[in-house]
Amino acid sequence: MMATTNHHSLLLGVCCCCFLLGGRVIADDIPQVLDISVSDLGASIDRVQEAITTQGVFTLTGLPTPLITAYQTLAYNLPRCGTGKDGRTERLGDGTLRTTYAQKSMHASPRFLQSSGCPSVVTDAVNYIRSELEYLGVEVARALDKVLTFNSSHTVSPSSGDVGSVEDIITQGENSHLDHIHVYTKDLSDPEDIVVQWEGKEAQQQQVEEDGHTNGVYDDTLTLHTDQGVFLLLILPPGDSNFYYEDGTSSKQVPLNIPSSAGGGDGGMGVVVLMGNTLKSFIAGECKAGEIYCWMQCMANTCSGVNEMPVCWDTATNELFKPAGGGGVKPVSPTPDPNAFCTGSTAMFMDGFNWMRGTSTQCVILFTRSWVLDTAWKFALGCIGVLLLGMLVEGILWARRRYLRHIRNKWAHAIIGALTFGISVSIAYLAMLVVMTYSCELFLCLCAGLVIGHFVFGNVRQRIGESADPCCGDTTVVSTTAGGGGGGAVDPNGCTRRCSSDRAGQRLVSKDNTTCEGFSS
Repeated sequence: MMATTNHHSLLLGVCCCCFLLGGRVIADDIPQVLDISVSDLGASIDRVQEAITTQGVFTLTGLPTPLITAYQTLAYNLPRCGTGKDGRTERLGDGTLRTTYAQKSMHASPRFLQSSGCPSVVTDAVNYIRSELEYLGVEVARALDKVLTFNSSHTVSPSSGDVGSVEDIITQGENSHLDHIHVYTKDLSDPEDIVVQWEGKEAQQQQVEEDGHTNGVYDDTLTLHTDQGVFLLLILPPGDSNFYYEDGTSSKQVPLNIPSSAGGGDGGMGVVVLMGNTLKSFIAGECKAGEIYCWMQCMANTCSGVNEMPVCWDTATNELFKPAGGGGVKPVSPTPDPNAFCTGSTAMFMDGFNWMRGTSTQCVILFTRSWVLDTAWKFALGCIGVLLLGMLVEGILWARRRYLRHIRNKWAHAIIGALTFGISVSIAYLAMLVVMTYSCELFLCLCAGLVIGHFVFGNVRQRIGESADPCCGDTTVVSTTAGGGGGGAVDPNGCTRRCSSDRAGQRLVSKDNTTCEGFSS
């Protein structure tokens, strides 16, 4: 705990690794993660497998002294010198302020911190910690490769990007990592502290009588990194339980708890390794036909019955095993629900136009992944929305023709005309994307909307010029009794633009065949 008026926490993200500083322990019943010494990581394969197939997390202890020194330097200086002007500050659900300093890659320099008033020792500490976490990340990847099962048919090619191990994922993605530093600040001036206890996605707030300290900082970045990353590394002080993760055995949000007695010369500090869902999904996708993803590896399907499906069973609890992250059991080819409206999802049918035919047809993605038309009522709403979209195309065209001609100011006319044109084009492109789904129902609804809109908004009652002359061929024909008969386009000023019969030129005349001011030929 730092001797300041505010409670500071620090998290430094290095590619798939992060660096974290927190506060104190709040309970005795917090699940304690399994610890493995850095020096024994390569030989502790059984402990690694036990950790990743149960809680989904383990701790590396026995950290080198220079890493601890760099950590202490950064933890002391950055909350005091960082102004936040080079970062982005957000308020978390419990009131904690999080300032993020982001860098584009692992090799980017953190010198921007000096512009915030930080001494050079801060940038040196950041560089050293990043290099050490990069080394530990590779070591963890090698240990995971001894536990996890990959499809041996994959070949590793740096040019094509194929991977056959966790280490390949880490090394080939070296230049695409996002390096970032999180600084957490919580004002403790309020005498009533709030503890936030999280279970699943709902928070319960409790007022407690403590000694002026707030525990339980909920940070959604941990969930974000474990959802999208291979694995996450956190340097966490002993006894800290301010940050939460989803426990693999209970599937509940529990505090990360590093025992105070852990380690030795490192002062009990350890690196927490959290498994990411991206890694789990990658391994699951590597399973061959006839295998299932279970216990962080591909296992053979031993079921012989036609109506039997293999599941992961925990013999210790005699219950169905639910891995961390809610991944559950993932069969290679799950049997589709016969009562489902459709299966899977696609933004475009690759074999041409398709009618919706139940489970034999993929569900249509309309514009965005959150709009998957996977039920009958969603598909009906999608068809209605597409029909209205077609009507809107014609409606905007009608509005432009009706109202723009009444705007006399040329700048206002130009600006409003450009904006309405942009809206019209955007909606027209959305209509094009509907056609590109190759869904017969959506295509017909769009066409129906265009036809209905064309009729409702009166565009069908206007004759369109068909003259080959470029000055009149794309304009609306207006009848006139002016000399010579013929037709022309209505000018915004009430004049009629006409083309001469000998195509030698054009002139603008009013409806009574008198010359308009400023438009005489």
